[in-house]
Amino acid sequence: MRADVRAFLAKCQTCQTSTTMVTADRAMHPIPVMPKGERWHLDLIGPLQEGHGGFKYAAVAIDSCTKWPEAKPLPNKTPGQVESFFHNEVISRFPVKEVVIDNGTEFAGTLPPWPQTWA
Repeated sequence: MRADVRAFLAKCQTCQTSTTMVTADRAMHPIPVMPKGERWHLDLIGPLQEGHGGFKYAAVAIDSCTKWPEAKPLPNKTPGQVESFFHNEVISRFPVKEVVIDNGTEFAGTLPPWPQTWA
């Protein structure tokens, strides 16, 4: 009987439109402001149409405070390529203390042990 009731309710248009939706509380939490160059957001774009030189991806790092971008085309998204980009274009020039990443596999084991935030 329970299965019959569920089947009826699933097909009933009035039941579907009048039911209150249960949503999870996803309150936004602001990220504290840090001085320029200390917090970077790192991500990849792609795969893109292969360009001159065989590049299919772009690595992008953005400073959280100033929104200054650093970007470089990459032939692939291996951890070594990402580490090389981030070290050469960001770490060597800015006082990085925190990195925000999306926990993609290309970031596995590539970054030094700073505090990392996963978006």
